[in-house]
Amino acid sequence: MPDKKWDYSFLSGNTLGFHLTLNPQAPLPPSANVYRQFLQHGIVVSDRELDSILAGREQGLQTISGILRTTAPSLGQDLNLKLSTMLADALLEKSLSGQLSREFPTAMDRLAAQEAQMQELSRQLAPPGQNSGFVPQLFERLPPVGVGFSLTIHF
Repeated sequence: MPDKKWDYSFLSGNTLGFHLTLNPQAPLPPSANVYRQFLQHGIVVSDRELDSILAGREQGLQTISGILRTTAPSLGQDLNLKLSTMLADALLEKSLSGQLSREFPTAMDRLAAQEAQMQELSRQLAPPGQNSGFVPQLFERLPPVGVGFSLTIHF
């Protein structure tokens, strides 16, 4: 029986996703994750630029670790390091992703922005009497809920 890993996530806050990975691989180093984000936006990063970004990650990791040591000393060294690393990586990834999406949007980012503009325009142009009543308006404001499943197989 191959090694397997189950995981779950919430996509867009309203869709539950289940993920099964067969033969899971070790996670990529932080430098590979940062470099991948730039490549997804069509930007090639030099080693010096990558080292500069990773130095900022290291400073953030030390700051978060210091805060955790002060506010939650009962965590212990191992858990402190694990949490600090997870938080620093998540903050770096979200910050970098947001900045790259604003400054160098991908085709998917541009399509999502156009879709949002079209939905806003169609909402503004809808006839005023079309949705009379409180309950239908309430249901229109609720986002659709769904469930997804992904399967990843590493050979």
